[in-house]
Amino acid sequence: MILQFFPNGQLCLPSDGGAMLPGSPAWALQPVNAALIIFEAFVVLFTIRDILALCVSMWPCIQRWKPLVSLEHNIQQARMRDKVSFLLMPVLILVVRGVELRTAPLGWIAAVVLAYYVVRRILYALIPHRKVNSEYWRACMNAASLFSVMLSVLWLLTVGAMVVLGLPQDVVRWVLVGELALCMGLTFIRQAEILASQCGVFLSFLYLCALELVPATGLVSVLMLVC
Repeated sequence: MILQFFPNGQLCLPSDGGAMLPGSPAWALQPVNAALIIFEAFVVLFTIRDILALCVSMWPCIQRWKPLVSLEHNIQQARMRDKVSFLLMPVLILVVRGVELRTAPLGWIAAVVLAYYVVRRILYALIPHRKVNSEYWRACMNAASLFSVMLSVLWLLTVGAMVVLGLPQDVVRWVLVGELALCMGLTFIRQAEILASQCGVFLSFLYLCALELVPATGLVSVLMLVC
């Protein structure tokens, strides 16, 4: 039995390094990727209090749209939301690549996601909104930041469950996609309610198409084609 691993006096190992470590993705074992994961783990640990505080503020926003507008009045919480959303963005990118939702290089995925956020911000800055109060406009724009924090927390818990419980990666992928759909759906619904309270249903639909659906469709299309 032992001799079958030593044909011609040479030790034959699996070509896939991940196969030598069952349950450990080979991607996460690469030095750069491992360093990024460790760094982001420390970021999460150091911001855990802000994340928990934001989760408390997030609950009313999940149920109704008005707390999203009220959040703009609270400068401390608004800054906390922006900071946590920015710091947790790498979590989303690492999970997308780590569980192979997309298999492109990490840099490509990060560039596509960053381009999406930049284009989205430019659209909010350029599209006129005379019928929408500036405060409501900001609340609509920043709703995505708040629900991206929710998505990051859900994905961290899901990936943690995969590691601890040994869940099949295919099952985890479907759960992650479902959580993404949930958070995006909540974002669009709350944004539509905020805009509709100012300019009616039809105009709010046009705003959402230009501000959110077009960039989101572009993001998904590029990720599918390039990544």
